[in-house]
Amino acid sequence: MGLFGPKQSPATVYTTISGEEMAEIVREEGYAPELDEDSHGDPMIRFRVEGYNCLLFFYGVEDGRAMSLQFRAAFREQVPMEKVNEWNRRKRFLKVYLDEDGDVNMDMDVDLEGGVTRAYLAERLRTWRAAFLACVRFLAD
Repeated sequence: MGLFGPKQSPATVYTTISGEEMAEIVREEGYAPELDEDSHGDPMIRFRVEGYNCLLFFYGVEDGRAMSLQFRAAFREQVPMEKVNEWNRRKRFLKVYLDEDGDVNMDMDVDLEGGVTRAYLAERLRTWRAAFLACVRFLAD
């Protein structure tokens, strides 16, 4: 025991992360992650937020470990560009755009450069959930 209570072990700092490690964080946050691979053979996680399908892509992957992540969801709904632009003008963190087919896409990037903790990654997942659900409601109005 230290002078001011129990000694805290230093938090693990991630400068890269594997699919398995991130899937465990997603699981600890109460989701049922499905670890898969994208078309490039890089890790990809599928999970659901309140019934909506979400993806977590891994970028800058070397030896199965990514240097950045991207949350994504897409809908085949048609939304006016003005509504999409209004979201992007007023909000941070999650960007929304229409793809070449006019489908709605929502993305949020997470960079691990400089190192991040497990708690930070869990918080990014909570931020994704909050921003994603807010955007879904906003675009549905």
